[in-house]
Amino acid sequence: MVRQLKISDFSIPRGKAKVEFLKNFPSFVGYPDLETYGPFAKGTVAFIPKKNAEVLARRGYVRILACNPLD
Repeated sequence: MVRQLKISDFSIPRGKAKVEFLKNFPSFVGYPDLETYGPFAKGTVAFIPKKNAEVLARRGYVRILACNPLD
């Protein structure tokens, strides 16, 4: 399925993903920026590094809502 791009997609910082946490999750050090993120409660919407978002989505902790299309 092809997703239509929205203007708001471009307002997401490069290298980040907008995610919704599906479970409570402790704080973590992001890759590659080495910044600390969290902790997060179930239902929290946040911007985290895209690489971390992809791993957490595969493991069922987050749902990726949007990424910058230029990444």
